[in-house]
Amino acid sequence: MFKKVALLMLVCVLSGCSMMTPFALIPMGVNTIIYWKEGEARKFYTGEQADVYAKLQNAVKEYNHTISDESTNETVKKFISHSQNHQFKWQVEQYDPKVVLVKCRIDFWGDREYAELIYRKLDEKMGV
Repeated sequence: MFKKVALLMLVCVLSGCSMMTPFALIPMGVNTIIYWKEGEARKFYTGEQADVYAKLQNAVKEYNHTISDESTNETVKKFISHSQNHQFKWQVEQYDPKVVLVKCRIDFWGDREYAELIYRKLDEKMGV
């Protein structure tokens, strides 16, 4: 318990606020880690949603994917891309004013290597 309290106090001091926001820890891991949850790859990027969305589509097109089923609302932009044997479901969410979450599901079970390949291409486009 003491370790949790000490960690909370450290985060509050380092975040520069008297109150910890839910997003205080995100910038430390932004642009570095791909998270996996239930067959879906997730990665955070710094920037604006529209910029990340456009660069993601360009990265996907470089691997000769066709894009279909685009849908957009205020906080989430989605599209589906197809390669010869796989279907990718992409989702770009404005997670915080300066943080964007990119989600990818490949087929039903997911394909870790293929998702990481496209995330690396997006990293190049984002200048990470």
